[in-house]
Amino acid sequence: MRNGRILHARVDIGGGVEAYLSAAESSDGFPTGRELCNGERLQGLRIQAVANRMGGIRVDVSKRTGALERPVYPTQRIKQAQDASKRVVAETFATAGVDTWLDGEVTDLVVNERSEKSFAVVNVTLPMPIGQEVSVWIYPQDFSDAFFDEAALGAKVRVRPIVGTGGNLRFSMRPYDAGFADAKAYMGDHTQGPVAEELAVGQEVAGVVNYVLYRSDRLVRAELHLEQGDEPQAFLDTAESCDGFPNGRELWSGQRIVGMRILRRTVTNQGTRIFVTKRSGDLVRPAFPVEQRRFPKGPQPDVLLEQLAALGDDVWLDGKVTTLALFRTGRKSSALVSAMLPSRAVVVAPMYIPEFSERFLAEAAIGARVRVRPIIDADTKFLRFSMRPEGAGELD
Repeated sequence: MRNGRILHARVDIGGGVEAYLSAAESSDGFPTGRELCNGERLQGLRIQAVANRMGGIRVDVSKRTGALERPVYPTQRIKQAQDASKRVVAETFATAGVDTWLDGEVTDLVVNERSEKSFAVVNVTLPMPIGQEVSVWIYPQDFSDAFFDEAALGAKVRVRPIVGTGGNLRFSMRPYDAGFADAKAYMGDHTQGPVAEELAVGQEVAGVVNYVLYRSDRLVRAELHLEQGDEPQAFLDTAESCDGFPNGRELWSGQRIVGMRILRRTVTNQGTRIFVTKRSGDLVRPAFPVEQRRFPKGPQPDVLLEQLAALGDDVWLDGKVTTLALFRTGRKSSALVSAMLPSRAVVVAPMYIPEFSERFLAEAAIGARVRVRPIIDADTKFLRFSMRPEGAGELD
C-alpha cells in the first residue's frame, strides 16, 4: 500500500513460489480490493507473466477472465487536464454544451483503501486549441453503470468534460442528467480499523517495500508501507538499511522488513515524511555540508593535488565518513570521506570497498572517524582514499 493506494498482494502459489497479484488484476471489472488481505485464500488465479528481476524470478498472476495480454503504455507521471490553462480550458469547454463527448482509453485502475479515492486513469486528446493528449482521473461517482463491471486496461470509453466554478475541470462517463453513480454500493469502503496514533522517534515498526529508488545505478532508498501509525509511508535510506556497510539484501519490492525504528520525522510542503533505520545504537546523525556529501566529479584542483603531493608518499589523514553509497556494480560501491589537510583545507574523496580495512565493512557508519591514505592517479588526477597500507593488497 502507498499513501492509501492498494498496490498488490503477494500470494503463495505453492512450490516455494511467491507471486504478485496487482490490485488492477484482482477481479473482472473495476477492482474493489476486497480479497487483498492477509490470510485470504484466492482461487482461480492464472499465471500472467514470468520475468527475470534482480534477486530472482518474478511471477505475476491475474484473477481476470479472458486474454492475459495487456497493453503497454509509456511510463509517465499522471497529468491531469486541470494542469492546462484554466482560461483556455474554460474557453474550450464552457461554450461546448453539456453533451460534448471525447473518446478515451483506460490506462490504469487505481484502488484506494477509501473507495471514493479510487479512480480510473483515462487518456484523452483535448480538442483544439489545446490539442494535447492528457491522462485524466475519473472517480467512481462519475463512472457509468456498466464501467463498474466492464473496466479493464485498454478499454475504450467515452467521457464528458465538466467545467465547474473557476474553470475547474473534471471528466465523467455519465450523461448530463444521470446524477452520480452509487459507488459505495459496488465498491464498499476498505478503511481498515481506526486511525492509529502518531509514530514516535525510536518506536519499532515493520513494513513492506513498495519500490526501490535507483539513481544513476546507485541504490538510494526504499519506500515502505508501514504496518503501524497514522502515516503509512516511510523511507529507508540505503545507508540506514543495516549495521556496517549496506548490502541491499532486503531492499527489493515486496520484501517485508522488521526491526526498524523511526529515525526522524521531517515536515515538508507535501506533508510529514518519516525516515526509518535498521541500524542499532544511537539515533542521532551528524550533519555535513552538502559539498561534503556529494561525490566529486572529474579531477581535483591542481592546488589541492600540489598540497597532497607536498605531504609525501606515506601520509595519513584523519577523516569522517559523510556518505555510504551502494551501486549495482559492486566495485563502484564506496564510502565518501571528508578529511582535513594540515593547511586546514578540506578534501573530499571516495574510498572503494577494496580499499576498506577488514573491520570497516562491519563498522561503517555515517560520521565514523577513519584514518585514510590519499592515492592520486597521475593520468586522470583522480583522488581516492584507502584505509590499507601501501602494499597490503585489496580487501576480499
